Amino acid sequence: MCKSVQQTVQGNETSGLDALVADVLAGKVSIFELLGSAQSGDYWGFVQQMRLFHVLTDDRRILERFHAELRAKMVEAGVDPDNGTIERELARKDGSRRFSKLMEERTQTFKGQPSLLSGATFEICLEQYKALIAHVERRWADACEFYKLGNYPFATFFSILVIEEIGKLSRLAQDLIAYDMPRAGAPNGTVERSHRRKHYAGTTIAWLVRPGGIVLHRNDRPSQGEPENSLCGTVAEVVILGDMAQVTFLVDGSENAPLAFSMPVHVAKRNRVEAGEPANVTLLAGAIHLMPRCRPELALDLRPNSRGDEGPMR
Repeated sequence: MCKSVQQTVQGNETSGLDALVADVLAGKVSIFELLGSAQSGDYWGFVQQMRLFHVLTDDRRILERFHAELRAKMVEAGVDPDNGTIERELARKDGSRRFSKLMEERTQTFKGQPSLLSGATFEICLEQYKALIAHVERRWADACEFYKLGNYPFATFFSILVIEEIGKLSRLAQDLIAYDMPRAGAPNGTVERSHRRKHYAGTTIAWLVRPGGIVLHRNDRPSQGEPENSLCGTVAEVVILGDMAQVTFLVDGSENAPLAFSMPVHVAKRNRVEAGEPANVTLLAGAIHLMPRCRPELALDLRPNSRGDEGPMR
């Protein structure tokens, strides 16, 4: 930990903080240096580092300095921060709205739910932190192993379990940073129960849905399954093939998450299914297949298997 940061953390005095702010603004201490001040494996140092960072960034001048350092790092890496590429990519993926939503969900969860760490000291909370991380890592390893063995029902079960758990653990680092800070718990005293909120704040996986398992929500009759497997997005394309309309649907407007399904032309017209229009769909649970995204060699192949039906094959 750099000298200025170390003195401020240990002294915890206003004068020390003022001196550090002055050093940052004068360019004597880098924000990046501060963020990398804790050594690898030093959890206590990381907690103090992040607490200090939160305090510093309440000062707008520090945020402006941080922005300047980010631009300098981009230029150093050979990236032009003014060419608009980042803004276009964020806009293409609806990044601004989705990131704001993620921050809102995490804030709501952190403020409205009890901590996952219940230890009276930092050392006890750290052991709980490591145990929870290890638990989820073991379950993910189980899911991958079942998949490699061809046990797809168990692989699906453990994959869904891992998504649920990661949705909770996305807040775990913040719980460790605030281990000794009291906050109001949930009215029912339990951790987050919303599946959609946990999934949104959880990990990234690969998934596939059979066309027959995608159900369009009628505008005048919302699906009863909406709380469980409902997705909002945009109709990207409608292709008329005789009496049927082939629909391409982009989840949250992202081109990286297309769904394709068909419906009678008269149904598409009645529900005003047109390119560029917002829509909602429900995914039937039995039609959803989950895959470890980090293992592309395990991607599902839905060619007919030896029994003549459709199923995952390797």
